[in-house]
This record gives sequence, structure tokens and C-alpha cells, in this order.
Amino acid sequence: MKSIGTSTFNNHKALLFCLSSAFAVLLALLLSKNASDSYDTHIAVLIPGPVPFFDIQTKAMDSAAKLNNIKITYFNANWDPFIQIQQLKNVLTLKVDAIALASVDNQALKVAPALVKKYHIPLVTFTNAIGTDRYGKYPGVAAHVGRDEIEAGQLLAQQIELLRQNQPTKIMLVQGAAGTTPQQLREQGFLEILSNHPNWTLEKNVIIAQWDSEIVENEVQKLYQSDQLVDVIATQWSQASLAASYVNKKNANKMSIVGLEFSEAIKKEIIKGNISSTSNFSIAEEGQVAIMTIADILKKKETNFFSSIKQTIVNSSNVTNIIPEY
Repeated sequence: MKSIGTSTFNNHKALLFCLSSAFAVLLALLLSKNASDSYDTHIAVLIPGPVPFFDIQTKAMDSAAKLNNIKITYFNANWDPFIQIQQLKNVLTLKVDAIALASVDNQALKVAPALVKKYHIPLVTFTNAIGTDRYGKYPGVAAHVGRDEIEAGQLLAQQIELLRQNQPTKIMLVQGAAGTTPQQLREQGFLEILSNHPNWTLEKNVIIAQWDSEIVENEVQKLYQSDQLVDVIATQWSQASLAASYVNKKNANKMSIVGLEFSEAIKKEIIKGNISSTSNFSIAEEGQVAIMTIADILKKKETNFFSSIKQTIVNSSNVTNIIPEY
């Protein structure tokens, strides 16, 4: 057998090392490519501002996106419609496959469909719609996922009916940020029920900038300072109910509180008797359905335009049976 010289052996060794190194680089490139291309779809989700509600919703969206192999990029407008419009413009340069939008302002964001249209991608709204339709219908919007917000306002007033029936009743209505679809439609539904009760009086109707619970505390404290108490404080979101309850407790709980949205803190207050009632629906389900709706639209599946999330009244009779989402 012919022996291999040292020089030849070293040359073969060097060649093998080069080949193995080249293979390692190629493998790294392939893995990198596979990692970047691991998602079938990339969508942008635009939320209006930072509140626990949207924290729950985006976590649920992430879970639904994982099941559908969708990448989500989130944008938070901090309750500024002009920031949200600019974010939308920036999003469109990312070449996303779809956009999910919860509008800061239902009027200002009417420009959204026109901006999206030329990119030929679906625009789905959730929670906060565009325009004033109770089902979120607006030209250029592919689908809407959320509650019937007029029904939410009706449920708020129906809670007062359960407490007061047709007794003479003075009411303070605490509304969320002006211009948002939920705020406007909830008010509409609330006033529809109110009109059926001539003995009820809307003594004070306050609209709270940026859904700020500290402002709610100040407004409730003003009632006590002026000695112009009402029978019921009706609030449009959970933190407002808690803020009203905090001030009410400091002043011997002289007013009843009803609200919308359910949380662990609200549950405790209902059990203690500090809050009379609220309404509940699944925030997580709303987020999940929004992502699933987009997935179905992109797969050319037939979808309903409006996906409604069920709402129910929660009070002392059923509160212990319901698990809060936050």
C-alpha cells in the first residue's frame, strides 16, 4: 500500500476544514432564512392607548396568531388620533398582509380605508370601529369584531332598572374619551333606556379625557363637596367604577355604582357591596376572533362582517360564578 505523505495529508485536512466551514456558513444562512420566513403572514395591529383592556386583548391576539402562524407588529397611539394616522402610514411601508385597527377616534380614522385601499390588503376593525354604525360597517372595512356598543349602553341603564325600577332617580353618567366609538354608542344605548323612565334625571354627564380614572375620582368628589349627590353613578369602564367606588367609600357609600367591564378588583367590590353591578364579556375572545377573522379573510374563507361578543350583567347573584380575565 502506498503511503500518504505529510504534505498531502495536510492538504486534504485543509480542504476538509474549508468544506466543513463553508457548509457551516451555508447552514447558518439557511437557518437564518428559515427563521425570518417562518411566518406565513405578517399583520399590523394598531391599538388606541395603554389600558389593561388592551393588554389582555393583545396577549390573546398573540395566542391566536401563533396558532395561525401569523407575525404581529403592534403600534400604540397613546390616545392621539394624529399619531395613529401616522402610524398607519408607516405600517403600510412595511408591506404587511393585513391591518387590524382599534381606532382612537371614529371620525378622524375615517381616512384609514382610503390609505389602505391602494395596497390591496384587508382592513379589519376591532373594539373601536370607524364611523358611527353600531356594527362597525364602513366603506373599505372588511370586517368588524367587537361588542354591540349600543347594547352595552342599554345594559348599563338596565342595571339601574334592576336597582331602582321606576323610582325617581338622579344619575351621573361617566363616559370614556370623547369621539371613540364605544363612548358615543354606549351613550346612545344608555339614553334610549333612560327615555323610558320619566322619573329618572340625568343630573350630570361627564366625558373623561383619555379614560383617566383620576379625573373620575375628582368628579365624584365634587358631588360630595357640593352636596349634590345622585342616586346612581353609571360608568362606562372598569377603572372608572373602581375610582368612583374609592371616593364613595371614603364618604360612607351614599351613592350606588353600576358599570361596564369586569375584573378581579370589580368582583371584590361587588362581593363587598361597594359596587352594585357591572357587565362582562370576554376581552380575550374579542382579540382572538379579530386574528382568526383576518386569517380566514386571507385564506379567502367566507366570514361574517360583524362578529359580536356576548355581554351579560354581573351582580351579587352570579358574581362568584364568573372568573375575571384580569
